[in-house]
Amino acid sequence: MGSWSERLAVACFLATVPAIVAGCPFDLDDGEAAVVVLTSQGKVAAFDGDGNASIWDATVGSSEFGDLLADGGTVFVLTGGSNVVALDDVDGATIWDTDLGGSTAGELAISDDTLFAQTADDVIALDADSGEILWQETVDDLSGAMATGEGGLFLGGDPVRRLDPASGAEEATFDIGDPLVPALAVSGGRVVVGGRFEVISLFPGDLAEDWSFVLDNASCSGMVADGGDVYVSTDNKGLLGFEADIADPFMEALVTSALDPPELADGTVYVSESFGDVYAIDAETGDEIWPWSSASEHRGGLAYSGGTVFVSDGESLVGIDAADGAMDWEQSPGGTLVSLAAL
Repeated sequence: MGSWSERLAVACFLATVPAIVAGCPFDLDDGEAAVVVLTSQGKVAAFDGDGNASIWDATVGSSEFGDLLADGGTVFVLTGGSNVVALDDVDGATIWDTDLGGSTAGELAISDDTLFAQTADDVIALDADSGEILWQETVDDLSGAMATGEGGLFLGGDPVRRLDPASGAEEATFDIGDPLVPALAVSGGRVVVGGRFEVISLFPGDLAEDWSFVLDNASCSGMVADGGDVYVSTDNKGLLGFEADIADPFMEALVTSALDPPELADGTVYVSESFGDVYAIDAETGDEIWPWSSASEHRGGLAYSGGTVFVSDGESLVGIDAADGAMDWEQSPGGTLVSLAAL
């Protein structure tokens, strides 16, 4: 379908007359950053990398939680009610809106043309193009974490589960001893589990344990994976980098309380404290490249695109230059930011 920038550029071209561009809110260059945000008021809004007024916005169910997933020209929104909504990432038009039949919870995940969502009691597979429910399975003790890869759908909770993505059948489990599993990542031929007191690496087929790393009274707060590496943010032990098949971290950065999932781009890990700094960290050495300081709450994670780091700052969306940590712009989408996703 082409990238977001390519498709919007085509739409703008079709609306032009010689030397005049009509209806195009900004100039599009290759690699232009774009981000979509979900607010507690149920507003979904897209911004360009220059922080101009929202390119488009749409209204979905309001809540203090929710999730966004951008894939293949579509923004999937887990609303605060009982619905998943698919929006066109060019203009925000609703493609489909599916009621899951229960209160939404946790994260979204996607594999090929199947979208996976959760309610408080069920895991649900939907056709990503139409929103049709393909299967729905009741699963106990879900934590909300979910990841795909290695031919499986992996669910956080106690136990951690592997489901068949095509049917929802349970294929393997691993008893973690604690239902709080904030994060999962599939990387380097392993399923890496972030728990309240440890990081555990499992073989993806049978979920047998490969290794575990004790966090010394810290809790995992998020993960990002790249190739065979997994970066784990924690609430009081900083940021850790693991090779998925090796128990000892190769990198540690002593940011004090990284309470959101990190973001990885171009050899740099970006991570935020709950109140305070946003850091750029060298992904190999753990050396700090820059901090950006704020006294406001950061929620909804981070997003990176086209040389810009996007982060919430209270009820504002901030664009930070990834090269030097300088704030380029600030916008107020309307309400507390719940989730961010790069387009």
